[in-house]
Amino acid sequence: MPVTVLTLGNYYIRLEITLLVDVKNRIKSGVIQHQGDASEYVQWLCYTIPDGLESQRIWIASSEMGGGKVDVVIAERISDTLNINKYCPVLPNIYRPVKMDRNIWLGTKIEELDNSLGKPLFERGGLRIYDYFGKKTLPDKESADNVVTMVDYDEISSLAVKVKDGKIIILWASKGTSY
Repeated sequence: MPVTVLTLGNYYIRLEITLLVDVKNRIKSGVIQHQGDASEYVQWLCYTIPDGLESQRIWIASSEMGGGKVDVVIAERISDTLNINKYCPVLPNIYRPVKMDRNIWLGTKIEELDNSLGKPLFERGGLRIYDYFGKKTLPDKESADNVVTMVDYDEISSLAVKVKDGKIIILWASKGTSY
């Protein structure tokens, strides 16, 4: 499975488990923003990681399927660090370094990515996609009369990256279960 955890320093955000509001409360900065409704609803926190001429921007999000739990992480290198504001403040030093499972993050070389995850499911130009499709056994939400029935749900984990000069410059990670 390519992605299950986002690590901010010593703080672990478990996809599909950690609430977005808990991330905000822990970091003590940022504004939870949202847009859309129904199947297009998404809410997110945005942070900037200054790093000289090429900083990083990270979005920690919950889609409609996430129900308030973090299930999407997006990061990219940016050159415009002048756009730091209350909606995308600087991520405090205590929450650095930032990485996904297997130390994957912006700047990771594609050789390291392939060593960790194998060959991508899809590759074209600078885009590479790594996917996992499997089953996860959980209690049935519809169980009645205090009888717990276990059911197999679909579980998907995806990592899409854009690569330039052999290194990740944009990262999109998501995890979802049909629970």
